[in-house]
Amino acid sequence: MTTTDTIAALALAVAVVAAVAAIGSWRAARNANGAAQTLSRIEQQRLHADLTPHFRCTIVANEARSTAMLRVHLEGPPGLLSHGAIEITASLRNDNPHRGDGPQLAGTPTPEEVRAHI
Repeated sequence: MTTTDTIAALALAVAVVAAVAAIGSWRAARNANGAAQTLSRIEQQRLHADLTPHFRCTIVANEARSTAMLRVHLEGPPGLLSHGAIEITASLRNDNPHRGDGPQLAGTPTPEEVRAHI
């Protein structure tokens, strides 16, 4: 075996080792990327859970006026309690537009009265 053949064999061995190292590096980078994405997703879910507001709602009826008051208390999380103001929009909706259309019993409200009430 000549010197040129020895150098060529060594160069081939070095190239094979470099290729194996490159494949190992690629696999490690792919695994690290997957771990980083998982960690990012977990952190996003934690942050979302930490900033989801928790309300305590009570309805106080005033029998004399036939009205009621909705009281909303923000209980947490602490990250939201430091904000200056939180806007809440309340609306009423008729979730069953056919309410009152069924069979009527004597002395019950008419369908028009039921719809007007809702």
